[in-house]
Amino acid sequence: MEVAVENARETFSFIDLVCKGCSRAGTDLMIEYKSGPGSITSGTIKKQFIERDLFKANSLDEIQWRMKNTNLTKDKLVDWLTENRSNIEKLGVEKVKKLFPQHAIQINEGNFVDFLINKFKQESTYDKIFK
Repeated sequence: MEVAVENARETFSFIDLVCKGCSRAGTDLMIEYKSGPGSITSGTIKKQFIERDLFKANSLDEIQWRMKNTNLTKDKLVDWLTENRSNIEKLGVEKVKKLFPQHAIQINEGNFVDFLINKFKQESTYDKIFK
């Protein structure tokens, strides 16, 4: 069942499933299901991952994408995040600090976009969300 959630465009987007209290922090877990080649594109990453999921989440633990045969790789995600860096800029430095609180002291106005993109170059960050 799809659930309407706020996004960065001042409208609503839909997430495939919200599991109440299921994240590691006990908050809601937003789950997106993707299946088949072409189901994830640069536009999907922009609208659903950046403008919806990263915008809405208070922690990366609240986001999960379950994928089957999508051909999405960590490198492809990083390419698409880089293509959509202007949308990451709109999230703002405080949101990136909230998503990576253990690194908040390192994150500033001059580096927050590159910081977020570089974090997804790490298998541990990518694997935390994309399964």
